[in-house]
Amino acid sequence: MTITTSSKIHFHIVVMQWEHIREFQMEQENLSTRQLQIVEEEEKPEYKLVLNEVNSSPDDWVEVMNLGTGTMDLSGYEIRDNSDDHRWQFVEGHTVEAGGLFVVEATTVGKVYNDETDSYVEGTFESAIGIGSGDSIRIYDRYGNIVDECSWTEHASYDGDPAHASIGRYPDGTGSFVIMKETKGQANDWYKPQVVINEVESDCEDIVTDWVEIYNAGSSDVDISGWYLYDNDPVGHAADITPVTEGIVLAPGEFYTFEINKDFTFGFGKNDKVTIFNKDGVVVDEFEYTGHAAGVYARIPDGTGDFVDFATSTKGKLNIVTNPVVINEVQSKDPNGGADWIELANPTNADIDISGIVIKDNDDTHVYTIPESTIIPANGFLVIDENTLGFGFGKGDSVRLYEGDMLIGSDS
Repeated sequence: MTITTSSKIHFHIVVMQWEHIREFQMEQENLSTRQLQIVEEEEKPEYKLVLNEVNSSPDDWVEVMNLGTGTMDLSGYEIRDNSDDHRWQFVEGHTVEAGGLFVVEATTVGKVYNDETDSYVEGTFESAIGIGSGDSIRIYDRYGNIVDECSWTEHASYDGDPAHASIGRYPDGTGSFVIMKETKGQANDWYKPQVVINEVESDCEDIVTDWVEIYNAGSSDVDISGWYLYDNDPVGHAADITPVTEGIVLAPGEFYTFEINKDFTFGFGKNDKVTIFNKDGVVVDEFEYTGHAAGVYARIPDGTGDFVDFATSTKGKLNIVTNPVVINEVQSKDPNGGADWIELANPTNADIDISGIVIKDNDDTHVYTIPESTIIPANGFLVIDENTLGFGFGKGDSVRLYEGDMLIGSDS
């Protein structure tokens, strides 16, 4: 093909236009990439300092943690207690690596604020701050912005001994502040609470039924006077709680139920969190869930087990543990013309007694009660056919297992 001069000029212009368009597209792609990188950097900051553990008795110290991705220069950051006149600053050379801890001891040297001269002089932490029994520790950045804080009304103690406890985040850096073992400069390790959340009702339609049950799983009495709870919006619901009345004591094995319109006036949402605080504002226990339970969320067994979606509410009582037997297989139309049958399975590593378990199809008049002393061995099976049951299974049918009046299994 022959290209004329005018054609060549037109072709050259088209090529130039395309090159400019492509350059513009590449610039936009680079801009998008840079914007994405900025967003990622904002989501994962290079530096983020938080309080991780505080000890106020018998010795004073503060532990901070860097949740960022890079080593952090702490110089200019400041610790204050509940008075703005009591200030201690980190100085040059104070650094903390990503994910690392920095402990400010009573004798750690930094800069101490002199309120008379409105200036800072060299001094130890203890010369600036003496952490009290009812106090706060606050962290400020070098621009005077508060970045984290923790407050309490009494020294942390375990079994009445403050030498064996501190207040710290569990898990490290991100969890709530709880009474914990002293773990200065190490990963935090909390004392498993003696009193725990044991059962939660969060009805999605009828708000008046919401309640939270706590249980004393320990071996000694616990005074719960002044205790209270929040959902996942403690700020918005700050005025919607009534602390437990003075003089309420839980004996070992006893329950207390926080009731809506008595202890709190908000309902629990579909995706929510329940947190129990003691009178000092320290977290005792918390439970977070996604989606309302079909029944209630309950620990099985009480006090120590994991939360399960449990069909029957047992507010103020021990959570009922059902027989673990399950329906494993059902034959409703044997291709060889044999009898219908149901296979039950024991999913546990121990023998189970299924005496008294009732089998029904979708007709409540069809009832078979499993005889006394019927045992399914560990991880074993039991097949019962229609000749024993006294009824067969139809085309559109179901098989149901009952323990007393409680439905514990079904297949349809």
